[in-house]
Parts: sequence; C-alpha cells; structure tokens
Amino acid sequence: KDNLTMLDLARKLGQEITRDPIPSDASAKADWASSARTKLKEVVRYKPVAVQQPWPVAMTKHHGLQSVSYLFQMNNGLSANGIWLRSVLQSSDTAPVTIVLNDGGKEAGASAVFQRFSRGEQVLALDLMFMGPAWKNEYPFLFAQMVDGVGDRPLGMQAAQLIGIARWAKERTGVS
Repeated sequence: KDNLTMLDLARKLGQEITRDPIPSDASAKADWASSARTKLKEVVRYKPVAVQQPWPVAMTKHHGLQSVSYLFQMNNGLSANGIWLRSVLQSSDTAPVTIVLNDGGKEAGASAVFQRFSRGEQVLALDLMFMGPAWKNEYPFLFAQMVDGVGDRPLGMQAAQLIGIARWAKERTGVS
C-alpha cells in the first residue's frame, strides 16, 4: 500500500522543493537578481561571442521580396546560418527586426517568418549550432557531448551565438 507510481513520486518530490521568495525591497531585489544571473552563467557557462564576419552566400530580389542568405562566422571559430528577409515594398531598412528560431530549422519556422514579414518587419530566420537540417544526420548529441567534455555547454554557446547575431542585426539596421 505504500508503493508510489512514477507520477505520485514526482508529485511528492516536487512538493518538497522550496525556494526563497523574491525580496520586495528594491536593493535586495537587485542583489537577488544579480546572484541569480551569476548562478545562471555558471550553470550555462555563457561566454560572449561576436560576429567576426557575416558572409553573404546568396541574394534574391523577386516580386518585392528581398532575401540574403548569410553564414555567420563567429569569433570563436564556430558558425551559424540564416536568411534575412524584408519586403522592398512594405518595409524600410529601419523597420523592426525579428529573429525567428526553431529547433527544426528555418523551414519549420516558416509560418512565424511569414507572419512577421506580412507585417512589414524585417525577419532573420536563424539556425544556430545543433539546429536545423544541417545537423539532421550528424548525430548532434555526440558533438554536444564533446563540447561538454571541454567545459562548455551547448546551450550557453547557442545563447552566445544568438546574442552576438542580435547585436550584429542591431548595428546593421540601427533598430532594436
């Protein structure tokens, strides 16, 4: 009668988790947020990177759609790829920019890209490392284990790529 199902065990263990409340005092809240960020950086092992060279690979302009395919070479030697889309008729070079990520790759995020493009925004459909069809048959978990073995975390590396590319996009357009 004391046996627990997996679900009951998970519920029991979950009820035992306690967290300190977020302080209401402004200075204590700032200290708490700072320590939370520090702990997150330690867990994720985030190391900032920047776009060393955005290589335009292909460019098209057809029926009001302008697209530029990029290979983003990062300053840590790794790369990401993306397609920058904008409407020549509806948007300007200073239109808002949206970055669309999807674990399945750029193609899987096509509906989100289309929605933002239809609003007149510039869109960057982006594949970071370990994302998209380029990694489909390459056993990305083995590469992730190797990255982890040298002291980095794949999530921290992806976050660094995303932040670096977002900063590049902001510099390129002058908008947030």
